[in-house]
Amino acid sequence: MTRWIPAFLIAMLLTAAAHAGNFKVLIARGDARDQEAALLEQFTKVGPHTFEFTTVLHEGGVFDPANLEGMDIVWFPWNGPGHDGNYFMGGAEEAFRNWVAEGHAVWISAFDDNYTDQNGKQIGGWFPIDEYPDVIVQNTGDAEVEITDEGKASGLFSEPNDIDTSALVLDDNWANLPDDFVVLAIRQDNNQPAAWYLEWNGGLYVEFCIDTRDAARAAAAEPLLENGLLFLGNWMETTLAVSPSGKAATTWGALKAAR
Repeated sequence: MTRWIPAFLIAMLLTAAAHAGNFKVLIARGDARDQEAALLEQFTKVGPHTFEFTTVLHEGGVFDPANLEGMDIVWFPWNGPGHDGNYFMGGAEEAFRNWVAEGHAVWISAFDDNYTDQNGKQIGGWFPIDEYPDVIVQNTGDAEVEITDEGKASGLFSEPNDIDTSALVLDDNWANLPDDFVVLAIRQDNNQPAAWYLEWNGGLYVEFCIDTRDAARAAAAEPLLENGLLFLGNWMETTLAVSPSGKAATTWGALKAAR
Protein backbone atom coordinates (compact mmCIF):
# COMPACT_ATOMS: atom_id res chain seq x y z
CA MET A 1 0.00 0.00 0.00
CA THR A 2 1.29 3.48 -0.85
CA ARG A 3 1.03 6.19 1.79
CA TRP A 4 1.60 9.92 1.32
CA ILE A 5 3.78 11.48 4.00
CA PRO A 6 1.70 14.17 5.75
CA ALA A 7 2.49 17.74 4.78
CA PHE A 8 3.71 18.71 8.22
CA LEU A 9 6.39 16.03 8.12
CA ILE A 10 7.58 17.16 4.70
CA ALA A 11 7.70 20.79 5.74
CA MET A 12 9.48 19.90 8.96
CA LEU A 13 12.18 17.94 7.16
CA LEU A 14 12.75 20.74 4.66
CA THR A 15 12.70 23.81 6.88
CA ALA A 16 12.89 23.11 10.61
CA ALA A 17 16.67 22.94 10.90
CA ALA A 18 16.99 26.49 9.58
CA HIS A 19 14.57 28.09 12.06
CA ALA A 20 14.89 28.57 15.81
CA GLY A 21 11.93 29.20 18.05
CA ASN A 22 11.44 30.37 21.62
CA PHE A 23 8.50 28.63 23.25
CA LYS A 24 6.66 28.85 26.55
CA VAL A 25 5.51 25.46 27.81
CA LEU A 26 2.82 24.82 30.42
CA ILE A 27 3.37 21.46 32.13
CA ALA A 28 -0.13 20.64 33.40
CA ARG A 29 0.23 17.85 35.95
CA GLY A 30 -2.77 15.83 37.08
CA ASP A 31 -1.01 13.21 39.22
CA ALA A 32 1.65 14.02 41.82
CA ARG A 33 3.32 10.68 41.13
CA ASP A 34 4.39 11.55 37.57
CA GLN A 35 8.10 12.26 37.14
CA GLU A 36 7.97 14.07 33.78
CA ALA A 37 7.98 17.70 34.91
CA ALA A 38 11.39 17.64 36.57
CA LEU A 39 12.93 15.96 33.53
CA LEU A 40 11.29 18.31 31.04
CA GLU A 41 12.40 21.43 32.90
CA GLN A 42 16.07 20.64 32.24
CA PHE A 43 15.56 20.83 28.46
CA THR A 44 15.72 24.58 28.07
CA LYS A 45 17.38 24.19 24.67
CA VAL A 46 16.71 21.34 22.26
CA GLY A 47 18.06 21.56 18.73
CA PRO A 48 17.65 25.17 17.58
CA HIS A 49 14.76 25.86 19.96
CA THR A 50 14.64 27.24 23.49
CA PHE A 51 11.91 26.39 26.00
CA GLU A 52 10.65 28.17 29.11
CA PHE A 53 8.57 26.06 31.49
CA THR A 54 5.74 26.76 33.92
CA THR A 55 4.48 23.80 35.95
CA VAL A 56 1.08 23.52 37.65
CA LEU A 57 -0.50 20.64 39.56
CA HIS A 58 -4.28 20.43 39.34
CA GLU A 59 -4.75 17.02 40.98
CA GLY A 60 -7.91 17.09 43.06
CA GLY A 61 -9.00 20.34 41.47
CA VAL A 62 -9.58 21.72 38.00
CA PHE A 63 -7.45 23.06 35.20
CA ASP A 64 -7.43 26.86 35.21
CA PRO A 65 -7.71 28.17 31.62
CA ALA A 66 -6.01 31.39 32.75
CA ASN A 67 -2.80 29.36 32.78
CA LEU A 68 -2.96 29.21 28.98
CA GLU A 69 -2.24 32.91 28.60
CA GLY A 70 1.04 33.44 26.78
CA MET A 71 1.71 29.72 26.37
CA ASP A 72 2.73 28.09 23.10
CA ILE A 73 2.64 24.45 24.20
CA VAL A 74 0.75 22.47 26.84
CA TRP A 75 2.37 19.27 28.04
CA PHE A 76 0.11 16.82 29.87
CA PRO A 77 2.33 14.36 31.74
CA TRP A 78 1.07 10.93 32.74
CA ASN A 79 -2.53 11.23 34.00
CA GLY A 80 -2.62 14.94 33.17
CA PRO A 81 -6.28 15.43 32.09
CA GLY A 82 -7.67 13.01 34.69
CA HIS A 83 -7.22 9.70 36.48
CA ASP A 84 -8.86 7.27 38.89
CA GLY A 85 -12.34 8.56 38.13
CA ASN A 86 -11.41 12.24 38.45
CA TYR A 87 -11.63 14.66 35.53
CA PHE A 88 -9.66 17.90 35.79
CA MET A 89 -10.68 19.77 32.63
CA GLY A 90 -14.29 20.52 33.48
CA GLY A 91 -15.24 24.08 32.66
CA ALA A 92 -12.04 24.65 30.67
CA GLU A 93 -12.85 22.66 27.54
CA GLU A 94 -13.99 25.45 25.23
CA ALA A 95 -11.17 27.76 26.26
CA PHE A 96 -8.67 24.96 25.75
CA ARG A 97 -9.93 24.06 22.26
CA ASN A 98 -9.97 27.73 21.29
CA TRP A 99 -6.38 28.03 22.45
CA VAL A 100 -5.36 25.00 20.38
CA ALA A 101 -7.11 26.45 17.33
CA GLU A 102 -4.98 29.59 17.63
CA GLY A 103 -2.03 27.52 16.39
CA HIS A 104 -0.81 25.92 19.61
CA ALA A 105 0.40 22.40 20.38
CA VAL A 106 -0.44 19.80 23.03
CA TRP A 107 1.56 16.78 24.16
CA ILE A 108 -0.39 14.04 25.94
CA SER A 109 1.20 11.16 27.82
CA ALA A 110 -0.92 8.19 28.92
CA PHE A 111 -3.92 8.75 31.17
CA ASP A 112 -6.59 6.54 32.70
CA ASP A 113 -9.55 5.07 30.88
CA ASN A 114 -11.77 5.31 33.96
CA TYR A 115 -13.15 8.87 33.97
CA THR A 116 -15.76 10.76 31.94
CA ASP A 117 -16.51 14.44 31.50
CA GLN A 118 -19.79 16.11 32.40
CA ASN A 119 -21.27 14.91 29.10
CA GLY A 120 -20.28 11.31 29.68
CA LYS A 121 -17.38 11.45 27.25
CA GLN A 122 -14.43 9.33 28.23
CA ILE A 123 -11.60 11.60 26.99
CA GLY A 124 -13.26 14.96 27.57
CA GLY A 125 -14.14 18.08 25.67
CA TRP A 126 -10.64 19.63 25.89
CA PHE A 127 -10.08 17.37 22.88
CA PRO A 128 -12.56 17.57 19.95
CA ILE A 129 -14.17 14.32 21.02
CA ASP A 130 -17.54 15.27 19.51
CA GLU A 131 -15.88 15.23 16.08
CA TYR A 132 -14.36 11.82 16.80
CA PRO A 133 -17.03 10.04 18.89
CA ASP A 134 -15.66 6.54 18.27
CA VAL A 135 -12.25 7.32 19.76
CA ILE A 136 -11.75 5.73 23.17
CA VAL A 137 -9.04 5.00 25.73
CA GLN A 138 -8.39 1.33 26.45
CA ASN A 139 -7.26 -0.13 29.75
CA THR A 140 -3.90 -1.60 28.75
CA GLY A 141 -0.37 -1.87 30.08
CA ASP A 142 3.13 -2.22 28.78
CA ALA A 143 3.83 -3.55 25.27
CA GLU A 144 6.43 -3.56 22.54
CA VAL A 145 5.88 -1.11 19.66
CA GLU A 146 6.57 -0.92 15.95
CA ILE A 147 7.46 2.49 14.50
CA THR A 148 5.49 3.35 11.36
CA ASP A 149 6.93 4.97 8.23
CA GLU A 150 5.37 8.23 9.38
CA GLY A 151 7.02 7.80 12.75
CA LYS A 152 10.40 7.24 11.14
CA ALA A 153 9.97 10.34 8.97
CA SER A 154 8.85 12.48 11.91
CA GLY A 155 12.13 12.46 13.79
CA LEU A 156 10.32 11.70 17.04
CA PHE A 157 12.29 8.48 17.43
CA SER A 158 15.64 9.72 16.13
CA GLU A 159 16.21 13.42 16.86
CA PRO A 160 18.15 14.32 18.88
CA ASN A 161 18.14 10.84 20.47
CA ASP A 162 17.77 7.39 19.01
CA ILE A 163 14.90 5.93 21.01
CA ASP A 164 15.03 2.38 22.30
CA THR A 165 11.30 1.72 22.25
CA SER A 166 11.69 -1.53 24.18
CA ALA A 167 12.91 0.52 27.17
CA LEU A 168 9.71 2.59 27.30
CA VAL A 169 6.91 1.58 29.63
CA LEU A 170 3.44 2.00 28.11
CA ASP A 171 0.04 2.46 29.70
CA ASP A 172 -3.57 2.97 28.59
CA ASN A 173 -3.79 3.72 24.86
CA TRP A 174 -6.17 5.57 22.55
CA ALA A 175 -8.03 3.38 20.04
CA ASN A 176 -10.37 3.49 17.04
CA LEU A 177 -8.56 6.43 15.47
CA PRO A 178 -9.88 7.57 12.06
CA ASP A 179 -7.68 8.55 9.14
CA ASP A 180 -7.35 12.17 10.31
CA PHE A 181 -4.88 10.88 12.91
CA VAL A 182 -1.29 10.19 11.81
CA VAL A 183 -0.07 7.07 13.62
CA LEU A 184 3.61 7.16 14.55
CA ALA A 185 3.90 3.84 16.39
CA ILE A 186 1.75 0.72 16.83
CA ARG A 187 1.41 -1.40 19.94
CA GLN A 188 2.25 -5.03 19.30
CA ASP A 189 -0.24 -6.44 21.82
CA ASN A 190 -3.47 -5.03 20.34
CA ASN A 191 -2.45 -3.36 17.05
CA GLN A 192 -3.66 0.00 18.34
CA PRO A 193 -1.63 3.23 18.24
CA ALA A 194 1.06 3.83 20.82
CA ALA A 195 1.79 7.29 19.41
CA TRP A 196 -0.05 9.60 17.01
CA TYR A 197 -0.65 13.22 16.14
CA LEU A 198 -3.69 15.14 14.91
CA GLU A 199 -3.59 18.54 13.23
CA TRP A 200 -6.89 20.16 14.16
CA ASN A 201 -8.18 23.63 13.24
CA GLY A 202 -4.66 25.03 12.98
CA GLY A 203 -3.39 23.38 16.16
CA LEU A 204 -1.75 20.09 17.07
CA TYR A 205 -2.44 17.22 19.48
CA VAL A 206 0.32 14.62 19.98
CA GLU A 207 -0.12 11.55 22.16
CA PHE A 208 2.28 8.83 23.31
CA CYS A 209 0.93 6.36 25.87
CA ILE A 210 4.02 6.42 28.09
CA ASP A 211 3.93 5.72 31.82
CA THR A 212 6.16 7.93 34.00
CA ARG A 213 4.70 7.22 37.43
CA ASP A 214 8.08 6.54 39.06
CA ALA A 215 11.72 7.45 38.64
CA ALA A 216 12.69 4.31 36.72
CA ARG A 217 9.90 4.59 34.15
CA ALA A 218 10.49 8.30 33.72
CA ALA A 219 14.23 7.81 33.24
CA ALA A 220 13.51 5.31 30.47
CA ALA A 221 11.31 7.93 28.78
CA GLU A 222 13.70 10.86 29.27
CA PRO A 223 15.24 10.72 25.76
CA LEU A 224 11.75 10.59 24.26
CA LEU A 225 10.69 13.66 26.26
CA GLU A 226 13.56 15.63 24.75
CA ASN A 227 12.65 14.39 21.28
CA GLY A 228 9.03 15.33 21.92
CA LEU A 229 9.98 18.91 22.67
CA LEU A 230 11.96 19.10 19.43
CA PHE A 231 9.01 17.60 17.53
CA LEU A 232 6.64 20.22 18.95
CA GLY A 233 9.09 23.06 18.37
CA ASN A 234 9.61 21.99 14.78
CA TRP A 235 5.86 21.87 14.22
CA MET A 236 5.42 25.35 15.63
CA GLU A 237 8.11 26.65 13.30
CA THR A 238 6.98 24.88 10.14
CA THR A 239 3.20 25.26 10.11
CA LEU A 240 3.50 28.54 8.20
CA ALA A 241 5.25 26.63 5.42
CA VAL A 242 2.12 24.54 4.87
CA SER A 243 -0.67 25.85 2.70
CA PRO A 244 -4.30 26.11 3.93
CA SER A 245 -5.04 22.92 2.03
CA GLY A 246 -2.69 21.06 4.35
CA LYS A 247 -0.07 20.41 1.67
CA ALA A 248 3.46 21.65 1.42
CA ALA A 249 3.33 24.28 -1.31
CA THR A 250 6.24 23.19 -3.49
CA THR A 251 6.98 19.58 -2.65
CA TRP A 252 3.78 17.71 -1.82
CA GLY A 253 3.30 16.13 -5.22
CA ALA A 254 6.87 14.91 -5.43
CA LEU A 255 7.39 13.12 -2.13
CA LYS A 256 5.72 9.95 -0.89
CA ALA A 257 6.45 6.90 1.21
CA ALA A 258 5.70 3.31 0.30
CA ARG A 259 4.65 0.78 2.90
